[in-house]
Amino acid sequence: MCRISTVALSLPADQRTVAAGYFGSDEPLQELATFEPENTCRRGLAWLGDESRHRSRKDFLELASADQVELVRYISDAGAETENTHAGKTFFKFLKAESIRGFYTSRRGLKELDYKGNAFYPGSPGCPHTK
Repeated sequence: MCRISTVALSLPADQRTVAAGYFGSDEPLQELATFEPENTCRRGLAWLGDESRHRSRKDFLELASADQVELVRYISDAGAETENTHAGKTFFKFLKAESIRGFYTSRRGLKELDYKGNAFYPGSPGCPHTK
C-alpha cells in the first residue's frame, strides 16, 4: 500500500514548488509527510477512554448512549471547547474528514454530486447552469 507520507516526501523539487505555490506554503506537504492516521486514532480512542473515566469512572463503551453522545459533542465542531486542541478533537476532525471523503467517493455520493467523469462524451457535456 502506498502511504501519502511516502508520496509527499518523494515529490520532485519542481512539483513541490508547484504544490507550495498552490497552497501558499510548503506546510500542507509537510503535514502530509508527517501525518500518521494510526497514531491519531490510537490517541483519540485513548483520550475518549480517559475522558469518560475522568467524568464518570466508566469506560466509553460502558457509558449510556446519552453520555457517549455528550462526550462526542464535546469534541465535535459544535462543542463548547473551540480553542483547545487535544487528541479527542484531532480524532473527531480526522473521522469527520474521512467520513465525508468516503461518502463522496462512494457510488451514492458520486450520484449526489452528479459526477460525470470516467465516461466518454463525443462532445463536452458543458455546464448545466445558465448565466
